[in-house]
Amino acid sequence: FLMEYRDAFCNRKEIEADILAETNNWMIKLGLGIATPGHVMAIPKLHFDCLADVSNELLDEYDRIIHPALQYYITTQFSEPFGVEYGIFGQTVKHAHVHYIPLQGEGYSIQSMVGEAMSEGVPIIECDRKKIRDIRKKAGRYNLLIENGQYFICPVPLNITLEKAEVIERIINYRKFLKTKGGKVPLSWADQTPEETERDNVWREITREKMQGLKRLLA
Repeated sequence: FLMEYRDAFCNRKEIEADILAETNNWMIKLGLGIATPGHVMAIPKLHFDCLADVSNELLDEYDRIIHPALQYYITTQFSEPFGVEYGIFGQTVKHAHVHYIPLQGEGYSIQSMVGEAMSEGVPIIECDRKKIRDIRKKAGRYNLLIENGQYFICPVPLNITLEKAEVIERIINYRKFLKTKGGKVPLSWADQTPEETERDNVWREITREKMQGLKRLLA
């Protein structure tokens, strides 16, 4: 499967060792500086800037196959996960990708990321695919949470006030948020301390081992 090179996720050779499972259109990848064992990413093989830009055909596959498989498998091996997609506001790799992170992880326990966001005043609403695209078109930027197969979106317009942007950043940025809940997640995957790197290597191997069956599930 050939992909146009625009970023690291478009370069198969660069990331192949961390691809845990795949279909013709999607790959499940192990990241760096993961938040806890069981943290993986769902990434379309074709380049799209964000999930709102992904074609209907690929999103159908995501909703029908990719999300249910990850929801089931991460829940079975770790705990029920939540999904988060930065929608070009907060991305470090400019290629659509959804983080799947267990709600119960190393050092933290969360009942609902959506509930946490709402309780902190983050302007988040339940939505469908059309609403995501509408907000992407009107606001330009957004953050997306996924729980139990349902989408919840937080618009991030270009004229947002600094105060509101900081509230969104504090909650939707899973690294900062999980840190406040006792998590041992590094604040940056690209700039980890030696202790964080050592812990990350262990967590990645645990994830790789426990997620082996996902390849058969998606075959």
